[in-house]
Amino acid sequence: MGLASAMKALTAVVCDTFALFGYTKRWYMFASCVMGSAFALLYALLPANPSSGDIAASFIFLSYYGIANVDILSEGYYSRLVRNLPKAGPALVSWVWWFVRSGSTVGTMIQGPLGDLNMPQVGVFIAAWLQFLASLIYLFNLYGEKTNHEERIGDACNIHKELLLELEKGKTLSRTERKEGSLDVDQGKALELEAIPELLLPQPISSCCGLIEINKEVIMRNKKVVAYSVVMTTAVITMGFVNIFADTLGLLITCVVVSLVCSAMSFWALPSIIAKASVFIYLSSVVCINLPGIDKFYIAGPDCVPGGPHFSLTFMYTVCTVLLTVSSLTGILVFNYFFSKSNYRKIMIITTVVLTPFVFPEVIMLKRWNIQIGIPDYLFYIGTSTIISPLVKMISWMAAVILLSRLCPRGSESTVYALLASFGNLGFTTGTSIGAILMEYVWPIKSNPPCDFKNAVKLVIVCHIILPLLVIPMTLLLPNVRVSDEIDINGNVVSKKTDEEPYVKPARNSNEVH
Repeated sequence: MGLASAMKALTAVVCDTFALFGYTKRWYMFASCVMGSAFALLYALLPANPSSGDIAASFIFLSYYGIANVDILSEGYYSRLVRNLPKAGPALVSWVWWFVRSGSTVGTMIQGPLGDLNMPQVGVFIAAWLQFLASLIYLFNLYGEKTNHEERIGDACNIHKELLLELEKGKTLSRTERKEGSLDVDQGKALELEAIPELLLPQPISSCCGLIEINKEVIMRNKKVVAYSVVMTTAVITMGFVNIFADTLGLLITCVVVSLVCSAMSFWALPSIIAKASVFIYLSSVVCINLPGIDKFYIAGPDCVPGGPHFSLTFMYTVCTVLLTVSSLTGILVFNYFFSKSNYRKIMIITTVVLTPFVFPEVIMLKRWNIQIGIPDYLFYIGTSTIISPLVKMISWMAAVILLSRLCPRGSESTVYALLASFGNLGFTTGTSIGAILMEYVWPIKSNPPCDFKNAVKLVIVCHIILPLLVIPMTLLLPNVRVSDEIDINGNVVSKKTDEEPYVKPARNSNEVH
């Protein structure tokens, strides 16, 4: 599934460049739903024996690839809506993730009992049917996506307004130095462009008897972004193979090389404000190091952890997941009503500081102190790990998603969003790899009988309490603006005197949080 997600960046480049049947997203999402549904159905029909393993893996990959395509193209679509309707951005993204989390809850409630009944294939049949049902949304264009031609004209009009804004600010529209992605417009053409803004962008090239429209200007304006997409996809695939085949030293070297290359590429290929946000998302994912081996402490039997919690799988993966999702939904509401007009930096700092004390209950359970004071494991775990932490994390996540949506440039929203999201996923993978190295060499733990979790407390304190505090100084990489603000490519706040006369208000001093 990680490999399928890694390919989203290249998929987004293709979709932004080649409009299928006049749309850059609609028919790609329709085809992805049909493909995902078909391969999910084939997977469910496979006989349950070891010989089906390789075929099953390929079917899962292809089905999830269809889901990943719909995911990134939908994110690109609502990123475009956020650019066009900046004030409604926080509410729009909140509703999107409300439904995403709600769907996750329903899926968990269905699949958990089916797993206990030894009927997991029924859940796959349901998933295949739902994927096919989703294809009807795109078949009848219930998304309301405009045609590629209309979108290109809209982009031209918006670029035209930005050029007039430069003129109004006293900047010349003549380019004495030609830069990649810039437009050559002189002062003498200002009135002409005001009358015909469509001249700013070349029209799509029709191909294959009109079945495909080629947005040549998207590629020409984003050559570096396309190259970065290839590098990012290669990096994620490389990390996947290294995690499987390389030793720990090779994994560490790969993590360092991939981090340096992708960070450098982001500043080479993307505008500075986008590159800084991308690096922040990556580094914030890395420092929140994942320790998957410690989860075994909660579900292991008496032979592994005598006197341990001994949680059942139903409790951990059904009951707790449902509670976690409900908490995340609450976090979305809290963000929308209380943080939608707050500063990005302030949100990240507050959530980081608030999360820190809520990691200590994990230390308490690992030391079994909750039993000594008379609090049962089930009650203590639910009250500390499935309510507050997911709520606070969702507030931070919502701020990051809205920032990504606002930073995506016109005409290539899916491509840039895919890059930023892939870099964040790569950060999670890197953090997991670092966690594996720490658990093997620095503070080793053994999750198989005879188990040994005596170093788990040290790992939790360092990886879940101390290192995440590094997010606080990293917030200087974020634009010093509010979530509700529309920002330009330089991180300045874009306001409007009237519907037709935008003006730019410089962001506050980088050291002043508001």
